[in-house]
Amino acid sequence: MLTNKNLGTAAALISNCGGKSGRLTFIRRLQRHMDVKIYGRCGNQCPENVDCREFIGKRYYFFLSFENSLCTDYTTEKFFSVLEHPIVPIVYGRTDYSTFIPSSGFINVNKFSNFTALAQYLKKVRYDKEKYLSYFSWKKDYVWGVSQLFTPICDVCLRLHLDSTPNVIDDMDAWWNANTCQAPKLWRW
Repeated sequence: MLTNKNLGTAAALISNCGGKSGRLTFIRRLQRHMDVKIYGRCGNQCPENVDCREFIGKRYYFFLSFENSLCTDYTTEKFFSVLEHPIVPIVYGRTDYSTFIPSSGFINVNKFSNFTALAQYLKKVRYDKEKYLSYFSWKKDYVWGVSQLFTPICDVCLRLHLDSTPNVIDDMDAWWNANTCQAPKLWRW
């Protein structure tokens, strides 16, 4: 898993160079503190005839899985697809990612006070083999995977069997039409 990780510490795959989350600004600021490579329309192209996520997963330690909008319950497909590769996802969004995988399987940038602290932590984990590999230990104990057809149905069944807490919505119109998105915080870091 660690033998071919020779291109750098972290990489992102971004095709939408806009987005309301400010993720490109965030990444550019992070690049001042550590090596981060951007692939896709907003950066370098992956080699031809190669799955870009697989290419990144084999050659980098961390994958920046940043949302283009900061909305509750919106999760980029890049978060899920990167789980199939030997790379640790770094997340940035309003989603509670621990509803999908244990929090020991990803790094949330919102847990850090500034870019320096985030970069220092990532560098530390990169060079600590035991700590790095601990981000994959959840895969031994959990049933997971990406499926096109049955995953949503299976998720409903799983939730119905596991979540016994009733959820009552008093004002359906307000709940349905609520603006669950927010602007990115000002990074005074």
